[in-house]
Amino acid sequence: MHYSIRYSQISLLLCCILCVACTAAPVVPPTPTPSVLLQQELDAIRAADQIGDYAAASSRAFALIDRHAASPEAAIARYYLAESFTQRGRNASALAAWAAFLAQPPAAAPELVVRGRFRHAQALVATGDLVQAIDRYGDLQALASPLAPYALLFQAELLAQQGQLAAARAAYLQAARSDIARAERAAAYEQAIQLMLQQGDLRQARDLYRELLDLASLPAYRASVLDAAAALAEQAGDAAQAQAWRTEIVTASPQAAEAAPAVRALLATDSITPSLAADILSGAGAFAEAIPQYARAISQTRSISEGFELARRQALAVRATGDFATAQAELERSISTTRTLSPTIPAYAQAQLDLIQTLGQAGDTDAALAGYARFAVDNRTGPLAPVALDRVAQLQLRAGNVITAAQVWLDLAQSYPQSELASAALVQAGNSLTQAQQTDAAQAVWARLVQQGDAPQQSLAAYRLGQQARAQGDLTQAREWFQQAYRSHRDSYIGWLAVQAGGLAPGGTSALDAPISAEAWQAAAAWVDQHADPEPRPTPADLDQLEASLRQSAAVRRATELAAIGAGVQARREWDEARRTGAGASATAPPAPSPDPLVTLAVARLAAEAGNTRAALDLADELVALAPPGTITPYALDRLRFPAPHPALVDQEARTHGVDPRLLLALMRQESRFDPQATSGVGARGLAQIMPATGGDIAANLGLSDYTPAELYHPFRSVQFGAYYLGQRIQDMGGSAAGALAAYNAGLGNALRWSGGVPLTDVSETEAFVARMDFPETFNYVQVVLANYAAYQRIYAAEPTR
Repeated sequence: MHYSIRYSQISLLLCCILCVACTAAPVVPPTPTPSVLLQQELDAIRAADQIGDYAAASSRAFALIDRHAASPEAAIARYYLAESFTQRGRNASALAAWAAFLAQPPAAAPELVVRGRFRHAQALVATGDLVQAIDRYGDLQALASPLAPYALLFQAELLAQQGQLAAARAAYLQAARSDIARAERAAAYEQAIQLMLQQGDLRQARDLYRELLDLASLPAYRASVLDAAAALAEQAGDAAQAQAWRTEIVTASPQAAEAAPAVRALLATDSITPSLAADILSGAGAFAEAIPQYARAISQTRSISEGFELARRQALAVRATGDFATAQAELERSISTTRTLSPTIPAYAQAQLDLIQTLGQAGDTDAALAGYARFAVDNRTGPLAPVALDRVAQLQLRAGNVITAAQVWLDLAQSYPQSELASAALVQAGNSLTQAQQTDAAQAVWARLVQQGDAPQQSLAAYRLGQQARAQGDLTQAREWFQQAYRSHRDSYIGWLAVQAGGLAPGGTSALDAPISAEAWQAAAAWVDQHADPEPRPTPADLDQLEASLRQSAAVRRATELAAIGAGVQARREWDEARRTGAGASATAPPAPSPDPLVTLAVARLAAEAGNTRAALDLADELVALAPPGTITPYALDRLRFPAPHPALVDQEARTHGVDPRLLLALMRQESRFDPQATSGVGARGLAQIMPATGGDIAANLGLSDYTPAELYHPFRSVQFGAYYLGQRIQDMGGSAAGALAAYNAGLGNALRWSGGVPLTDVSETEAFVARMDFPETFNYVQVVLANYAAYQRIYAAEPTR
């Protein structure tokens, strides 16, 4: 018994000890190995580099290299250390850091070695060592790298700067005849031609223009090349070639800026018809020069109908010089002399309208009103009757006769429902009746437009009906109309207003950093086949297979590497080249009439994957433009068109400064289309387009003592400053998104002037505020950004990024 007791006690004691041990010492996860910790630290360095937080990247890279100098991770960290110096403009430190990186290149990241060689050459240029930089670019050409042709281009530029013109010309020609993007090849040809001209080699330069013209397919660019080539051919004594090239300008691109100078040169040799010369000169605004050419053309024609049309255009040219009396007399004479032949002369009715318009422009509004009304009656079955009625309405509105104008527009829509002007006339009538507070009549017009307008018009009509229902106290009906307005044209200014007025929930559920599923991509491919492809494929498209093929193409590989070294413009050109040649066309073949839409989608996806948000957005916009208006786009395309780059950074900075991240994204989409290197004509920089002086003020307010304007090109700083500045404007404008955007674009003083000191707390006040803007740029800017905001609210959730 005694033994049993002792055994039981010992057993109980052991159980207690085990229980205590279990509760007091839970299982601890294994400590990460040094290699895992180093990899995590390297990932953090990369993340800082990707958002442009180069100070953090530098600090972390220094620490890793200092503690683990011999590790493979340190070899890679040296790349990001050198990159941080380069991006911050610390050229001497960058040069030394790139040399150190290249002295111990990472075996596990050969792509970084090539990029490092490029960056080293760029650092040599920044420090003024052009001779050594030329050698480094020469070394790069020998590497089997997608960047090799661009090393040749950069070397050519330096050779020209050093006065080595023959070598530079040879390098440019080699690049021009390579398979890089057509735009880059064309630029290389232009440089080679300029060097030949500097060396006095006119004939060879002329011959190079022939090669360049094989690339120049865009009409506007081709016209500019033809103009320069013709001038050179003339200088070289080849008058026939100069004439041939100028003739192509006037026949193929009569609207180009180069057409009028070409006309003048061809007139000197009497090698252009006077009617074509007159039309081009008139189109270019050279009316005084066009008038005698019209007279020559009239004297040469034997066709009564053609002569009448030429006389009509001559009278319009005279009118454009301000000589209304002569223009009126010429039109009256032409109309009078051909009245008996009017049914056989197509331009006869148009000449009558031109005469009436001339009377109005000369100041005789009453005569113009009477003339248009009489014309509409006399030509009631003709195609120009709706035009005459629309002009009557416009003149009545200008005279302040709002209800009369509305009635005329209603008559137009009723009498000519198939006219292109019918729906627009209903919009004008509805707006006029609303302005005149003719509520019942306006309501009937808007209800009609909901049924027969296009998507934007239906949205506007439903929104106006919602406003009227709300004013009458029928909140349920108002909400239904606002919902219909939003559904009709979701990503629009009116759509955004409808959401605000109806208290609607846009329904976005995606986090800013949510991945796009494989199913969503396939749905986008099916949508492209159905809506954007003129010749839908008989079998479902395999987007993954196409992407796998494109990923190996030279253009995609070049685009990816160019983006990695900060050559964003060249990268976008290579993405476009990938889209052009993706279906298997030769890189030197003429461009296809229209690229394969599925290839465009695949290239857009690859560009987004590579972090080239601007290229992906541009390509996605092109795809949507191919679809019928109002077509609902698939989720993957929505994400490409309204992307959320640097999601954690955007979310953090926006919320820190009291801004909805989706509004900040909407603003940056309009400001820069997410190109971190964007620079406006007035000097605004970066994603949020901050002016350097404004950036200095923001830096002072945020306590940043080491700010430099170059940082505005870094996403980290541009997003931070954009969020701060927008947040301040939101406070200034009482929380109004429209008010803040107006202040962001046009300055706080103008925004306060438009608001009149009234808080923009109601959507009707916001609409009136926007309507008062007398800066067209700001008027359009606010509406576009709010339309973007509607799209971002529809796609993305309001809660923070995961």
